[in-house]
Amino acid sequence: MFTLPRWVGPAYIGLAACLVPWIIWLAVSLPTRTRAHHWNLAWVGLDVAEAAMLIATGWSAVRGSSWIEISATATATLLVLDAWFDCTTASPGWAFVISLVLALIVELPLAGLSLLIARRSLARRREP
Repeated sequence: MFTLPRWVGPAYIGLAACLVPWIIWLAVSLPTRTRAHHWNLAWVGLDVAEAAMLIATGWSAVRGSSWIEISATATATLLVLDAWFDCTTASPGWAFVISLVLALIVELPLAGLSLLIARRSLARRREP
């Protein structure tokens, strides 16, 4: 079994602590509205990455690959990010309602299933 160096845990916690002032600064300084010049590219890129990870997870499942833990976790992460950005960038009204419904009945449940797949696969590999 691979053992991480002792400094990894404290280093990551320290990096997260360094983000706190940055997050606070962003929260008070960023405008509530902006115009993005590559808005379509940002969304297409996120969806392409999401599709790639769904394919990777499916392929790993079909092949019985140990990569499924990584691909399923990445899939879950992208699905949660997609739900977050869909809801937080949607216009008020029906666009927001549709984003919220999709997040609650498609993206977040699929993210949860992906994490469950990763966890069960990892547990299965650890069994003697």
